[in-house]
Amino acid sequence: ENFMARDPNGGPAIIPAPKDCCRDCWVNEYGEKTIRIVGDNNVNGNMVTHLATFVEDDGVRFTEKYLVRIEQHTLTQEAYQFFKLLKLQSSINGDIFDPPPATLRGNMINLTAPDENVIGYFRASDVSVDSMYLTGEMLLEPKGLLQINDDCRTYKNATTVRPDYW
Repeated sequence: ENFMARDPNGGPAIIPAPKDCCRDCWVNEYGEKTIRIVGDNNVNGNMVTHLATFVEDDGVRFTEKYLVRIEQHTLTQEAYQFFKLLKLQSSINGDIFDPPPATLRGNMINLTAPDENVIGYFRASDVSVDSMYLTGEMLLEPKGLLQINDDCRTYKNATTVRPDYW
């Protein structure tokens, strides 16, 4: 099935409607690959609130609902200090107000060359997982819904396989 639309030059164009084979898709997206570290010093058991990620409405994400899944890992004081320093070092951009570079020392060593500086930290942690569905009604400034006028798998990371949790 086709519908009429105008091309950018003003002339008529035929744009295919979504294909029956691939009209419904699900997309797996993963949040920022940023280390987010929150210290709990001086909170005395109170709740700590921290931005986990930002999900932008692109006109496709909130057509029905959007599952957000958050994992929180516990850290020892030593692991916290290592990752905090790692994050600090990765954010240095050459400004005169940047802190001086520091040598990162984790708890890993090269057994054949113990004096070699190895950047890494072995840890075990408790993991808390929580999830929730977001819907378009929850958005402060929703965009209009976009229609993908082709195989919906042309959208990045899209699949026609419905996830178990949906």
